Amino acid sequence: RYPGRPTAATTMTRDGIERWLLRHGFSRRSGRNGHLQYHRPASPVKGDGPDRSVTITIPGHGPRDLSKKHAGMIVRALSIAGFGDVVQEEAS
Repeated sequence: RYPGRPTAATTMTRDGIERWLLRHGFSRRSGRNGHLQYHRPASPVKGDGPDRSVTITIPGHGPRDLSKKHAGMIVRALSIAGFGDVVQEEAS
């Protein structure tokens, strides 16, 4: 199960999304203003990873639970990069 699917029963946390990103081949980059950035380049082989490179920024301060706005922005960025099937599969 996706470790932070934004539903009434669970919320997406900074720690949960960080673990998910690291499990899926993202590497941590230095962020700005205390935020955390994770990057994954596009796969050179079609069908073997994301179709495009993607950088996800996670707030490094504030509440541990991400707001619906942040959760939606992260899921949308992952879907655009080609992780839509993975996100949907792990959310169910």
